[in-house]
Amino acid sequence: MVSPEHSRAAQAITERLEATVREATAEQYPAIWDALNEVGRSLFASDVAEAYVAAPAEDRGPAIVEVLEAWHGSWLVRQDPRYRGAVDRAGHTAEELGEPVYSMGKLGTRIGL
Repeated sequence: MVSPEHSRAAQAITERLEATVREATAEQYPAIWDALNEVGRSLFASDVAEAYVAAPAEDRGPAIVEVLEAWHGSWLVRQDPRYRGAVDRAGHTAEELGEPVYSMGKLGTRIGL
């Protein structure tokens, strides 16, 4: 059985670690942070923390960079004014969208093959 003292300590440490990661992430990437809802912010901070914990000590920086680059890249894509339209079109066929459908031969001709 876990003692109440250890449970309280674990809870306090967890809260402090989460707050620190959230604050650092928000400080370093304010535009991304501001664009996220609370669930997104939790996921962003969690991904950063998990990268740190999962990597060997000598690889923690590069592991966090990988996470930050992925989140930044996703944020950049979402800033494109065409993003919403692309999301709305996703999952629909050309026929459903009223667009032409080309055979391989016709497509080859169109691109000069």
